[in-house]
Amino acid sequence: MPACLHHSGTPTNGAVANGVAKSSSTPLLDPVQGNVAFASCAYGYGFTLKSFAQLYKGVCGDDPQDVLLIDEFAKRLWGDVWYYPEERVFRRKPPQLGMATC
Repeated sequence: MPACLHHSGTPTNGAVANGVAKSSSTPLLDPVQGNVAFASCAYGYGFTLKSFAQLYKGVCGDDPQDVLLIDEFAKRLWGDVWYYPEERVFRRKPPQLGMATC
């Protein structure tokens, strides 16, 4: 682990561990809630699910059916969710073998 991450990560991990209510079943940190960022010191990037979803705004087109709802799309970028391009929908059910997915 790079020294910059070790020194910042140790106090952070302690603060998170101390702040977790033992009776709570809700995760304190959850990428879908927007309170987790993914980053790399080595490659010089950082993003949240929402900021990553914003990269796709405008890629889908200008038709009303193509408008990308950033918050809704960001929720689908984490967890066991599959995109079905033929129907242009996301589902929690994995596709059948041989089916095209993105």
